[in-house]
Parts: sequence; C-alpha cells; structure tokens
Amino acid sequence: MSTDLRITFDLLSNMATKYGHIAEDAQTCGKAAPTELDGGIAQTVILDLIGSQGTDLGLFAARARRIEDNLRALIIAQLETEENVAGAFETLKQEL
Repeated sequence: MSTDLRITFDLLSNMATKYGHIAEDAQTCGKAAPTELDGGIAQTVILDLIGSQGTDLGLFAARARRIEDNLRALIIAQLETEENVAGAFETLKQEL
C-alpha cells in the first residue's frame, strides 16, 4: 500500500509541476503579444483578436494554477481516508 501511495503522490507531483509550467507558458505567451502593428484596415480587428487571446490565456493560466494548487494540496495533506481522497479527486476532475 505505501508503495502504491508513493507512486500516486509522485504522479500527482509531476502533474502539478506540469500544470505550473503550462500556466507560466500561457502567461508568457499573452505578455509577448504585440500591442501595436501596421495592419491597414484590419488593424483594429487584429489588435482586438490579440487582446482577446491575451485575456483567454490569462484565464487559462489562472485555471492551470488552481489545478496545480489543488494537486499540491492533495499531496501535502496526504489524505488517509478513501472518502477524502475520492472527494479531492472529484474536485480535480471538475477543474479539468
């Protein structure tokens, strides 16, 4: 049982780390978008699309951070009862 539990916590830790990287990448990508360009008649539409993408990436990054936090909380708490573990995984399932 302890070996299975250890493998599970390692897996959850790896998942949390990956979600952290995803959140960082999404934030970086949104910040790297151009704020001005010479697009002629389509300039306003293009800048609006870039702005929308930046907002969406920000929301995605926030969600990825919440998932990372939930995974890390699950690891730190080292839940012992099946009911608590099932509830924690159900919360993560809803976030995903």
